[in-house]
Amino acid sequence: MKFFALGRKEINALNKWRAREARTSQLHRLMHLGKETSLKLTENQIHLFMQIKLKY
Repeated sequence: MKFFALGRKEINALNKWRAREARTSQLHRLMHLGKETSLKLTENQIHLFMQIKLKY
């Protein structure tokens, strides 16, 4: 496996990806708890929620 130095661009991209994954996993947890109606979700979160709902 070849390693390379990460530049600022790559680190920012990884941070954005990590934040998106964290939001998605939080919505997955809320799906299992069934508390989607008690939240004040933004339009983007509702869209993600509907995508997750299709999986279950």
